[in-house]
Amino acid sequence: MNKETRVVLVLLLISLVTYASKYSLNVFMARHLAKSIYGDFSIAIKLLTIMTALSLLGTDISSKRFLGKYINLNQKADAIEYVAWNLKLISVTFFISLFIALASTLLMILLHHFSVKHINDYHLAIYVLWLIPFSALLSLLSSYLIVVDRIYLSTLLTQFLKYLLQVLLFISVVLFVEPVLTNFYIVSVLLITFILLLTLSLFSLNQELLELFKYGFHKARKTPLTKMDWLKTSVRLITNNILFVIVSALDLLIVEVFGSNETMVGDYAAILTIIGFLWLIPTTVLQALKSKLSFLLESEMGKKELQCKINSTMMIIISTTILAGSTIVLFSKNILGHFGPDYVNASPALIILTFGVMMSCFGRIAPVILIFGGYEHLVLRWTIFELIFMVFVAIPATYYFNIIGTASATALLLTLKPVILISIVRKKFGLRVLIL
Repeated sequence: MNKETRVVLVLLLISLVTYASKYSLNVFMARHLAKSIYGDFSIAIKLLTIMTALSLLGTDISSKRFLGKYINLNQKADAIEYVAWNLKLISVTFFISLFIALASTLLMILLHHFSVKHINDYHLAIYVLWLIPFSALLSLLSSYLIVVDRIYLSTLLTQFLKYLLQVLLFISVVLFVEPVLTNFYIVSVLLITFILLLTLSLFSLNQELLELFKYGFHKARKTPLTKMDWLKTSVRLITNNILFVIVSALDLLIVEVFGSNETMVGDYAAILTIIGFLWLIPTTVLQALKSKLSFLLESEMGKKELQCKINSTMMIIISTTILAGSTIVLFSKNILGHFGPDYVNASPALIILTFGVMMSCFGRIAPVILIFGGYEHLVLRWTIFELIFMVFVAIPATYYFNIIGTASATALLLTLKPVILISIVRKKFGLRVLIL
């Protein structure tokens, strides 16, 4: 067994325990919250993901591209310059996000004071604005750990431990503090989780990264934000990434706004939780490729090596996805029953969306290759098409057919994506993904 296969299998094992903890968290929340409130919780997490990506301005992705390249080529001076620029950029975005959170909180307090709206009646999404800097910093540190090949640590910190800590803390709140989970308790648990994970992440940085942070921190004040190609590339990446995150969350948001009743948001949130395991498979497996992807794409010899890595990686992704997807389809009602008896009726929508997600997983490597290979604009065009498709197809489908319509429209879009992007990868790089 070669190194890449061993790394992939270990990451898959981590994905299994990660999914178990995430699944347990959502089942616990679904059973301790009204279905509509559980839907609000899921919406808030989606919005936190969007705002986290926005505050990072694409640097969590560009760090894997630029910093990974500088470290592999032993260009320490360039690496320090990049870290300094990165630290200065996120300090600005973090200040803006905290200002927005403070302004929102003051407005809520003011409206509560004048009896316009009680402070506990606001959507949970407003409260999670305070969590943006913590979530963003954790994501950035995770990217840095991947750059220095600490892939296992990065995956554990951002996936398994995050959900495990949340499950344990929520259970503790219900058992020892208050049986009813209010917005205050939910946000408090999320905040404590991020603080603990950030602490662990800082202690996990190796000596090389610590030195880069040390020198980069001292140079950050004098480093211009427009330095070199970093800002230009990161802006392209954030445009790509934020649109991708929005599109990923758009189906749930559409159900929230255009569904016939709020309980359907809870149904669809449960569906997304279940199929989340399918998304974990390519996301986790591909981590092993990302740290050296830009480097391998620069030469024909590197592309040949990359093709071998793609072949072994895709074999694992395809076989695991088919096995997991088939299990979800065959036992859809039983799985939904874990969330509560009221969720079982969402089985048809779950089956439809599962097939679409499976198809998308087969081609998940394609946009990664295009982004790391300098073709962000092509991925951006497709993402814009996805956004337009969801607006003009998924919205009316949801309005007339509820979550069956949402799932069908989303599944159709997810099926088209791998066909288009895999063909582009073959044309631009000569790399074979699947049989195309």
